Order: sequence, then C-alpha cells, then structure tokens
Amino acid sequence: MVLKSNEGSNMKSTLLAAALCVATVCSVSAHAQTDTTFTYQGQLNESGAPANGSYSMRFKLFDALAGGNQIGSTFIINPKVVADGLFAAELDFGAQDFSTGQHWLEIIVYGDTLAPRQAVTGSPYSIQTRGINIDDDGNVAFNSMEAIEGLFTLSSIGGIDVVIDADTNNVGEDQNARIIMRQDGGVANSRMGYREATNILEIMQEYNDNLVLGTNNTDHLTINTAGNVGIGEYPNFNMTLLAAGDVWRGVEGRTSSTFENSAGVKGLASASSGLTYGVYGENRSTSGAGVYGENTLSGGSTIGVLGRVMGTSGRAVLGEATSTTGNTTGVVGLCFSDGGKGVQGSSLPSTGTGKGVVGWAGSSNGYDFYAAGAGINYGSSSSIRWKSNVVNVSNPLDKLAQLRGVYYDWDEEHGGQHAIGMIAEEVGKVLPEIVGYEENGVDAIGMDYSMLTPLLVEATNALRAEKDAQIKKLEVENQLLKARLDRLERMMVLIADQ
Repeated sequence: MVLKSNEGSNMKSTLLAAALCVATVCSVSAHAQTDTTFTYQGQLNESGAPANGSYSMRFKLFDALAGGNQIGSTFIINPKVVADGLFAAELDFGAQDFSTGQHWLEIIVYGDTLAPRQAVTGSPYSIQTRGINIDDDGNVAFNSMEAIEGLFTLSSIGGIDVVIDADTNNVGEDQNARIIMRQDGGVANSRMGYREATNILEIMQEYNDNLVLGTNNTDHLTINTAGNVGIGEYPNFNMTLLAAGDVWRGVEGRTSSTFENSAGVKGLASASSGLTYGVYGENRSTSGAGVYGENTLSGGSTIGVLGRVMGTSGRAVLGEATSTTGNTTGVVGLCFSDGGKGVQGSSLPSTGTGKGVVGWAGSSNGYDFYAAGAGINYGSSSSIRWKSNVVNVSNPLDKLAQLRGVYYDWDEEHGGQHAIGMIAEEVGKVLPEIVGYEENGVDAIGMDYSMLTPLLVEATNALRAEKDAQIKKLEVENQLLKARLDRLERMMVLIADQ
C-alpha cells in the first residue's frame, strides 16, 4: 500500500534554546510490507533551510483531521537522522484496517506538534489490480468488465463463465447462494446451490444432456434427459418403476462377485442421530418381498442383504408386519444348511451392554422370546476347550442368602403387568458378572437369569455336603450312644446277678 500526504504549513518552535522554523512534511510515501510496517518519507526544514542532524520524532494515527480518536499507540523514533531535510521512517501502528474510513498522521518533533495532520491516502494499485474488479459494495469479478451485485464472477473471452452467487436478500434471480457455470458462449448452463427463493439444494444440468457422477475419471451414476438412472452403467430404466406380475420387487440387487463379503443390496444410514433406516422395504402384494437380496455364490462369506446404520437410534434392518390380525411375521430368517443359522445377531464391542438380539412383545400375554421348534429352546457355547482358570463358585450359600425373589408390577412403558423375578441392582451387589448397567454404573439395564443356575448348582452341592456332614456326625454320635447303652445294660445285668 502506498500512502501520500498533503502540503503542510510552517510553525514556530523553540528547539535546543534556538529559534527554529520547523516546516511540516511536504511529501510522504509508503509501500506495502509483509507485516504491518510501512515506510513514511518526508522533508524537514530548519530556519527556512533543509535540516541536518538527529531529531526526536513521534507519530500518531487519528481518524479525523482535527480532534477525533487516536488509532493504535504512539510510534516514537529517537533519534532520527535527517540529511538535506529528507528522512524516512518505518512506522507500525499494528494491524489496522486502512480500507475503511480516512486516517491522518500527526507528527511531533522535539515536543512541537506540526499542523495540520497529514492525510493517509491509498495508491491506485490498491483500488484496482489487473484482472480483478471490485466495486464499491465489495462485489468481486475476475476477467470481467464489471462486478455484478451479489456475485463473485470468473470469466474468459471464450464464453466460459463461473459465477458464485451470494445470498443477500433472497429476492431476484441473482440472489441465490449457488455456483453457475456456462460454456459455448452461454448456451450450456449448469448450476449447483440453492433454488431461487427457497432453501432447496439442487444440482441442475440446464443443458439437454446427461448428468454424471463418478470418481477416478470413471462414470458411476448417470441420469439421462428422460430421468432414467444408471449405477455403474448407462441408464436404461427408471428406478421408480415396478415390474408387473405376481411377484415383484421395488429394488432388486444381485452380486456375482467372487470377492468375499460382497453384497446384493447394501443400505447405509450414516446420520448420527434421528430415526434412520439402512434398508427400508415395503411390500403390499400378497406374495412379494419388501426387500429381497440374493447372493448366488456357493463359497465365501457372502451377504444377501446387508443393513448398516450409524445413527444413535436408527435401525440397520427393520421388518414390519402392519396387519392388526392374522399370523404375520416382521422378519423371517431361513437356513437350508444343516449347520447354518436362520437368524444371527451379534454385538461386536468388547465393552458396554450391547445386545445381539432383542425381542419385544407389547402385550402382557405375549412373549419377548418364544421358541416353538423341536430343537433345544436355549443353547450357549460351553465347551471346556474355550475356557481357562476354571474354579468353583465360592461361598454359594452365603451368596444365595443375600438374594431374594419378589413379586412386582412393571411400569406402563414395560407392559404394566404383574410379575415375579428379582431386583437387578440387588443381584449386581452379589453377582456383578450377570448384571448389565447404564453408563453411570448405578442403574441396571438387565440381568441374565440363566446365569443364576451355576450358583444354584453350587449352593445345592454345598447344602448337600453340609447335610451329609451333619448326617455323618449324627451317625457317629448314634454309634457312641449305642455303645454306651450296651455297656450300661451289661452293668445292670451284673448288678442284678449279685
């Protein structure tokens, strides 16, 4: 930035006990630095002749020609060498905004304030730079004849324009927050941003041609002028069309990939909150499928349907049977392998209170989990092959004595019915291994009643051992009493014979 001052007037000053005539600076210039320092150049006359020697100078920056407010701190140069009346001073008033309002320099030489203050003005190169046009309202244009209100414009002679539209008052065609691109003399147009007078975000191809999304210079999703959508190939169909017939599918996904963990249909709900759905399928036919995934590979860890959700309360897969009557099913899992799984639920984190499978029945006469097959109703891996540090449960009778069975009534949120069971927080004080807690570590979420079985077994064994020991003790005491009775009978016989 270059600064320039106006001609000043002379004033009288007593300097070093001599009568001196000190003239104000008659010219000033400055050029931009990489920091907040700029160079001030001036001329100092002493008794009507160019001054020579060292002088104490102070510089102040004000927002008015007279009076006003001082900006920044006073800059002191002591001494300053003046040769043939000319001097240059490196001034620094800190990070001030010279683009708003007028500024004036006040100069003090050996205590004498020179008047008037010198105006700090801008250089023409700070107003306009080649190829950049900035109007009085701050609108910016590159390679354009003039800046347009509310716009940031890049253009070229060949008819290629990129316009960044600034949202000011949401009125008029050129007031949307968007990017507009033109080429071929303005014939081909596209835009990305907010639709006029709305908060709808759009990506629009105004020209009669395809809209393509891709990565690595490869087309991955194409929308043609008819609205058909293609993923991975040219669009030949509209994804919203439903096939006619007795069995139809809203979306059908198939994978023939030889890679493991391939998926026919993959749904991802990545919202961090809210009721989101990884995959949502709805079927109103009498024999169709809301979501149908098929993976035809005979090997590998393949997946017919994979649902994934990252929301705090979302559902990766949701099955709904909305009929209020009949024997309907929300989710069905079928397995035709003699060692497979119809439905598998896994909670992968090694900490916390995750749940592999959750069942919920809203009726007090219903079942949260119901097993009706010919197999074992409940099973858990328990082979000694996977266990170490095996020891018996210690003091089982003492632990059992600290537990209690209770009757209680559930609150409305949990069904409201009368039930029998235990208090998880009480059980956790005795058997913390079988109780899950909230993050506060105080309020229990639930407990595994099945894990009470080892305690009951050991308590029964301890009780049996205790009773066996008592019986053994009584048997010994009975034998001693019998021996004493035998001796007493013999003594009585001897006494009777005498």
